[in-house]
Amino acid sequence: MTADTSDYESPWACLLQPDVVRLIGWRVLASDLLDYVRFRATCQHWRSSTVSPRGSGIVDPLFHPRRWMLLPQGHGLHPGNGVLRFFNLSRGIFVRTRLPLLTDHRVLDSLDGVLLLQHNRDDDVPIRVLNPLTGDTAELPARTPSVEIYFDSLINNQEHAASLSVSADGVAMVAVALFSLSTIIFATTRDRRWSVATWNPRYMGVPSVSFQGKIYALRSSAEVGTYKRTVQIFQIEPQLMRIGPSYPKLIASCTIGGIDDSFDLVECDSEILLIHTKYSATSPEFLVYKLADLILGKLVPVTSIGGNVLFVDVARRQSVSSRAMLGNGITGDAVVYLVPSYGRPQQYQIGSGTWSDVAGDVSDEVKRRSDIYRSDEMATWGVNYRFHPVREKAEELGSMTDFLGFISVPCGWCD
Repeated sequence: MTADTSDYESPWACLLQPDVVRLIGWRVLASDLLDYVRFRATCQHWRSSTVSPRGSGIVDPLFHPRRWMLLPQGHGLHPGNGVLRFFNLSRGIFVRTRLPLLTDHRVLDSLDGVLLLQHNRDDDVPIRVLNPLTGDTAELPARTPSVEIYFDSLINNQEHAASLSVSADGVAMVAVALFSLSTIIFATTRDRRWSVATWNPRYMGVPSVSFQGKIYALRSSAEVGTYKRTVQIFQIEPQLMRIGPSYPKLIASCTIGGIDDSFDLVECDSEILLIHTKYSATSPEFLVYKLADLILGKLVPVTSIGGNVLFVDVARRQSVSSRAMLGNGITGDAVVYLVPSYGRPQQYQIGSGTWSDVAGDVSDEVKRRSDIYRSDEMATWGVNYRFHPVREKAEELGSMTDFLGFISVPCGWCD
């Protein structure tokens, strides 16, 4: 049932006052954008009593599809017909939607679920941002010779982080931090050209994560005279660059782990987590810390991450709800890690410190994902979707809909 085809009006639905419907709608939106769209499609009364996502999909963060992941299409190359598939990281459902812009644009990155696009052949065409679930777009300055090196670095997947933020006056701004070049490029929808800001290389930090319009970067260095590492986490606030020079701000620092350990940042349930990988001769151990605790000087690992699963050693670190991973033996509060000696993933329970197997051999898929992520045709992000048991069936469906949560989304579905 969609808003365009349904003539049925439920009597009880019409009894609800508009302000009550609006309040319920906001609570549904807090869960997921697709749920909100379905809620509005119930009847004309509910649709007229709530705010349409159409027109606000870029400038209103409430309508950003944060928990949706773009799926690769044939070794990372989209089919050219503008039809793409998305996977919900919280609920495990698939959506197929037609995006005409993707017939001649490539995806550079995802900004809270909003896609950053560049034309395949014409550098004079504006860089665009696209909300794939509302269809809203906005234009940024085109790529020019002065910033070619930075966009080439982005396309070649050098370590970077990109963010989308909106100012108080409703102006959208995109910033891309290129850590190998110690540079940030940024522009608003009102600018005519991209601006470039640089910082001292000692601030350079990788890995990184974008969260609520800000960029967080990690810098790890060996402690002189010890076998430990110092971890520093910096915050970059792109909106401040509209006012004047703004450098990465150190917000947390701690001495932790061994000299051979590694660290990652990941966003999980509206929090930033630090994943500490302690290597050993047998299997690694994972410790997870909240950035909020590290800022307060608390170095205490958590034993629960809200039933979510953290994926590491894939193209990008990603948190996924265990509800979205049914059928693979994956449980919540775990880190899934590809064990090199086995060529297959295993999961580590952060509460008990125990290992267990994950169903499926993904060694070929991991190699394929590496090729995908290097491709200049399309950037992908998120978890290795081969883990999901309905993927194969979903791919067989083609244009069929509504099987095991696989949904075909028509144009104008957010009106």
